[in-house]
Amino acid sequence: MLASEDLSDFDVLVFNTLRREGTTLTVDEQVGMTSFIGGGKGFVCLHISGCAPEGWAEYHDVTGGTAMMSS
Repeated sequence: MLASEDLSDFDVLVFNTLRREGTTLTVDEQVGMTSFIGGGKGFVCLHISGCAPEGWAEYHDVTGGTAMMSS
């Protein structure tokens, strides 16, 4: 889904979904997204999608979001 080589034609990612359960990114997807943004591409994080998944500090660094609360 987010392997960096699959994203080469794109300039920006837009998230508008809470990253949890069925929408949690795999470790490989997290690495791909981190590489995408680290390589100078854009990322737009809307509303609730700024909540940082547990164990993914880079996402918090990029979004400035808060940690997800367990429900």
